[in-house]
Amino acid sequence: MKIEKILEKVKAGDTDALKIIYERYSSLIRSICINITKEDEDTINDLAQDSFILTYYSLDKLKDASKFKEWCAAITKNVALKLRI
Repeated sequence: MKIEKILEKVKAGDTDALKIIYERYSSLIRSICINITKEDEDTINDLAQDSFILTYYSLDKLKDASKFKEWCAAITKNVALKLRI
């Protein structure tokens, strides 16, 4: 299923679609957090969770659903970099 359709469903409150998004992008989110912070597993888990929650609650700001992966990566990068400050 295309990301645009999945995101429409997520915005409509479909928890199965949200699970698809999580499963599809959690490894990307985690790897970004690991590469930037080099922190322990618990910290990576916290950062990944924070990134996913922020991404979810910011979905209305996403202008081009086809760019979700890049947008999600940028949010995650910013969350991880804040830890380093």
